[in-house]
Parts: sequence; structure tokens; C-alpha cells
Amino acid sequence: MSNATINVFRTAEPVMCSNKNVAEFNYSVQVKQKKGGQVIKFSEKHEICFLFLPEVKLMFELASVSPVIQHGWMTEEPTGFDSWAATLGSVKSS
Repeated sequence: MSNATINVFRTAEPVMCSNKNVAEFNYSVQVKQKKGGQVIKFSEKHEICFLFLPEVKLMFELASVSPVIQHGWMTEEPTGFDSWAATLGSVKSS
């Protein structure tokens, strides 16, 4: 991305830690001044917790709730192997 004075380059390197249900995203960021060419570099690490659908369904069952919706994040498309995020909803079972 850029504006009138800088260009920003960001690279993400994801690392899956399946035993911890965590994905680590290691970001390298480079900000370059358009005038003068000065470059500032920094890095960030973000850990994001994830659950697979069978785990969520088990949690629903243990909490005595029933799923009512399941689709890709911010879509109404069914979830699949290419889904990075999903919306799930449930109601209390009788």
C-alpha cells in the first residue's frame, strides 16, 4: 500500500502450531519514503487461535446447543477446505 509520501510492503509468513490450535503470523514490514528513499524496517508476530469444525461441534454438543447456521466469514457460502474463517451460530437444545 502507499500514499503520497511512502510505500509500505508487508510480508506474512504463517506457521501452523496444530498441537496448540494456534497459527503464528510473522510479519515483515518495510516503509520506504518516496522522497529520499529512507527505509524503516520492523517485524511483528501475531498468534491467532483456531478451531476445526469437529471441535466446535463437540463444544456445541457438550454445551447442549444445536448449530443453526454455518457459513464462510462475511458470506453465505458453505464452509470448505479453503475457508479461513467461518460464522457459526447455535441455539440451546431443549
